[in-house]
Amino acid sequence: MINTIVIGGGQAGVVLSYFLQQRGVEHLVLERDRAFSAWHKCWDNFRLNTANWMNALPGMREPFAPHKAWYDTGTREEAHHYFRAYVQMVDPPIKEGVSVTQVIEGKGIWHVHTDAEVYRTTNVAICTGHASQPFVPDIAEQLPPSIPQLHSSAYRNPAQITTANVLIAGSGSSGIQICLDLAQSGQFDNLAFALSGNMVIPWSILGIPIGVFSRLLPVFEIQRHSWLGRRIARQWHGGEPAMAPSPRWLSKRYGVQRVGRAIGVEKRGIVCADGAVIGTADRTVLWCTGFRPDYKFIRVRHPESAFDENGPIHQRGISVPGLFFVGLKFQHTVGSHLLRGVGRDAEYIARKIAERKTVCLHP
Repeated sequence: MINTIVIGGGQAGVVLSYFLQQRGVEHLVLERDRAFSAWHKCWDNFRLNTANWMNALPGMREPFAPHKAWYDTGTREEAHHYFRAYVQMVDPPIKEGVSVTQVIEGKGIWHVHTDAEVYRTTNVAICTGHASQPFVPDIAEQLPPSIPQLHSSAYRNPAQITTANVLIAGSGSSGIQICLDLAQSGQFDNLAFALSGNMVIPWSILGIPIGVFSRLLPVFEIQRHSWLGRRIARQWHGGEPAMAPSPRWLSKRYGVQRVGRAIGVEKRGIVCADGAVIGTADRTVLWCTGFRPDYKFIRVRHPESAFDENGPIHQRGISVPGLFFVGLKFQHTVGSHLLRGVGRDAEYIARKIAERKTVCLHP
């Protein structure tokens, strides 16, 4: 039996492994793909929205994107380089290519079922991210099979799209970046952008990079249960702010057609909230509608004590005895799900797991 099973080998899982090693806690990390796999699935021209100083992981001496300013932002390739170096430094006890199918609570023991074997453990740490399941609205099923559809998680570059027209649905960070990528390619007759109402933050204010303000004004350090933290959580419930360029700028610079949220389908095409109808002839629909959490694989003895309609019920990542989470949105602070924020939460959970180990050994 292993003391702790960590499910997920992204930043949350690898950072938790780093702190568990420091405390001498025996553990195993299970990853269905490879370490930091989500970052390898980003589109070719992906760019981080957080300043380089916010992307540092615990124990790593090399800065993120070392040849750039601390207030600048990194690219997909720079992220890959940093994460590869971090995995080499931490050297976590990880099994890649292992899919966890069920996590079942027993009497003091957890059973972790995978596609290869079943593990017995005292503690389970879920590090699969605050949302891992691609979300596509129901109206996607109303579209004829002849209309190509693609979720942002599967998008890599404009060459994937063979139609002359595209509807980008969703104006969060992924929607804006992908819309810009498609517009700059110059290969499409019409780009329509169905807006979802996300706030857009400029890259600079009065010539000062926004990365400087994010360091001077510690918004991401605000605690979840504070008055301001609760207010931010309510405002961001429908979607986090996106970074520039704004849809208005995309429209002015590249002629992108701005329409309301996609809400239905009729014979003429896709109906939008502002009354516009986008024709589907020779058009691909690209769903930039984000992700949703998926915890159906976790079976606890009293589900009402562990989950509700908002996801896990927890106190700073601690759920029912032996069940922990790292990387949740607003787990402890506004920035808990970000690269910099995950370190503080992982260290706290590692300490709680180590304390529980001591209690179990010395009842």
